[in-house]
Amino acid sequence: MSRSTGPGDRRWASTGCPPGSRFDAWRDVLGATHLPFAVDLSEPPVEAFSAEVREHHLGDLTLVDTRASPHRGVRSRRQVAVSACDVVGLQYVVSGRELVDLGHESAVIGPGDLLLWHGDAPVGYEVIEPLHKRTLILPRAVAAAALPGFGGRFLAFPSRTAPVPTALVGLLALLSTELTGMDDGARAASAALTVQLVRLLDPGRGELARHSRRDLRERVLQYVDDNLGDPALSPATIAAAHAVSVRNLYSAFNGIGTTPAAHIRHQRLARCRAELADTSGSVGDIAFRWGFRNRAHFSRLFRDRYAMPPSEVRRRRGR
Repeated sequence: MSRSTGPGDRRWASTGCPPGSRFDAWRDVLGATHLPFAVDLSEPPVEAFSAEVREHHLGDLTLVDTRASPHRGVRSRRQVAVSACDVVGLQYVVSGRELVDLGHESAVIGPGDLLLWHGDAPVGYEVIEPLHKRTLILPRAVAAAALPGFGGRFLAFPSRTAPVPTALVGLLALLSTELTGMDDGARAASAALTVQLVRLLDPGRGELARHSRRDLRERVLQYVDDNLGDPALSPATIAAAHAVSVRNLYSAFNGIGTTPAAHIRHQRLARCRAELADTSGSVGDIAFRWGFRNRAHFSRLFRDRYAMPPSEVRRRRGR
């Protein structure tokens, strides 16, 4: 491969090789930029084969932009044994179609699809129509930290189960064209941002977030019950007590048909109604005991909630 002007960047095109040796050169380039494969042409002659590769380095990460005409390849167990690579590849298809065989699963992937592979597993592929793919290659330790939900099993088609994050796709496309002009500092910053966006692919991310919101909601509900009589109780004070933002507090209540403020109000009104029905305390005293600071405001909220004034509850108790 010929080296470009960027630090650690390389570019190769089959047009720079004699027609009869292009495919042999491609085999060497594929092994140098991705993984060693046994390859052969699915559509001879060899003179018709074309390919182009641009390789960029971002610290420990590598971004490889590849275009290739139809052919096929296989990485056998024997090849894995002699050329195991402790890396994980995140392959995004820009255009074209490719049949991929992961052993336990096979699929034809096309534009917008994502393939996750690792370097110590057998895999086979066949480019069905001219392919343009963009592959991010990460050390396995980095991939395992960013994608714990895969449990180390990096042979999958993530786009089958969830949308591919547009932010990640857009960043890889931008880096593919702009990395050549970046210095080492910019590349390091780009690598850090790339890893953060890769985390969006983790299958456990949504489930973990749901568990986190549910746990927060349960703690908040108990906290509200324990502090209903505090006039200062509000979404802001609850958020501060739980070290979260008010926005995250409201997010924890999504899907249960209420909000933190409405829950506080309804719980206070329910306590007041129960006391009005079972005790002889004055309406004002009961309202103040459960956090209401203004009797007129309390009466209005009570009427809106129960379609009767607080005094009616007391009259019905007397009858």
